[in-house]
Amino acid sequence: MAHTIITGSTSGFTAQSQTWQYPQRLEWQDFVQVPGNLTLLVLALQQFQAEDESTKLAYFQISGKFPLNSY
Repeated sequence: MAHTIITGSTSGFTAQSQTWQYPQRLEWQDFVQVPGNLTLLVLALQQFQAEDESTKLAYFQISGKFPLNSY
């Protein structure tokens, strides 16, 4: 069975330097202070968790909470 490697975000565009770089990760306290960030995070997680369980990139597959009869 082939495995899918999950790496997370590997690049991002920075307006200051006009280049592609690894995105900075904000501390939680700073992240929630930006208007809309928390809403966007919750909506993304809802969509991620709503994916069909059998899909390789579904929440259940990535988190390891896959159904017992899938293997």
